[in-house]
Amino acid sequence: MQSCHLGIVEDAHVVILAQTNAPTNMGFYVKLVSAVNLLEAASGDVLLANQTTVQQANQSTVQQERMIADRARETSAGVPIRPIG
Repeated sequence: MQSCHLGIVEDAHVVILAQTNAPTNMGFYVKLVSAVNLLEAASGDVLLANQTTVQQANQSTVQQERMIADRARETSAGVPIRPIG
């Protein structure tokens, strides 16, 4: 079993609006109202993957450059990646 959280994109971060802990003695979780770097969080990947092309175009240039660099690094490592848009 795992913890679960709900987050939204806020600038270059995922802001956690709701979360629940796993019903086990040990586990990992993200604290409520945390701001996690969008490009370093799995939930950020999910949110970015489901944005429209227009939403992606509205991301800052720095975010786009970091995303492109991350995808290039993943591709060179043989990691399958999702298409942009």
